[in-house]
Amino acid sequence: MGGLRRWSSQAEASREPCVKSTNGEARLGPPGGMVRRARTPLPAALAFNHRSNRLERMTLVTRRLRATLLGFFGVALLVALPGTAGASPGPATCNGTLEPGTYHKLLVPQDAICIGDGPVTVKGGVVIDKGATFVLGSEETTGGTGTISGGVRATNPASVQIHFATINGGIDVQGGSGPFGPPFDVTFNAIEDNHINGGATVQGYDGFWFGFIRNDVNGAVNLNDNGLTDPDANEYVTNTIHGSLNCAGNSPAPQIGDSEGSPNQVTGAKTGQCAGL
Repeated sequence: MGGLRRWSSQAEASREPCVKSTNGEARLGPPGGMVRRARTPLPAALAFNHRSNRLERMTLVTRRLRATLLGFFGVALLVALPGTAGASPGPATCNGTLEPGTYHKLLVPQDAICIGDGPVTVKGGVVIDKGATFVLGSEETTGGTGTISGGVRATNPASVQIHFATINGGIDVQGGSGPFGPPFDVTFNAIEDNHINGGATVQGYDGFWFGFIRNDVNGAVNLNDNGLTDPDANEYVTNTIHGSLNCAGNSPAPQIGDSEGSPNQVTGAKTGQCAGL
């Protein structure tokens, strides 16, 4: 267990129910695309003191966010709603809670926050736009979070966090939106405990933290030019990769960090910064 990925359990901070738009198209989140959320800024010492225990930091942030939500919206907002998504012939736009169900295609528009625990089935892929956050599950999830066919594509996202999912069509994340922003105050990518068919590429991400951990991948994995703020970032460990693992230009250099992970099992070549990892 390592890194700021634990903060994904803070997902409740921006959740809203699934609703239908006026034209009948499935839309996730409140009408008009507005998301109600309450943020509690992190003290600088809490965010940057790497000598403190990260799990304790996560617990403190969780309590603060829950207390803020209760104060603003009442306890009902923290209760999971039953799934109403259903299968839609067109793409669904997610700006709030991602309810369990089946989707033809899922779009997370610019600066949106899309968070769910699953299970979901996405038939036509997930597209994440600039400054957007997509969270599916967390490291505390028990059981699978669903199946995404058609892959995951992100361009300059704030955060992409996917846990315990099957992804057919691979993952491609290009760029980022800086290390700070809602709903967690810091941004981070966590690709963990997934079965990925089609390889994975994360290139040029500039968030606060990034981990690629415990994934089973069919295809090449390319993790390049990712410059993170946290010196414990770029934890690429405990993966089984049926293909090559290629890493270059990452800062900090790829590492085990505090993940307590093990070397990657790779059938192809390990190159660049991941040659010994």
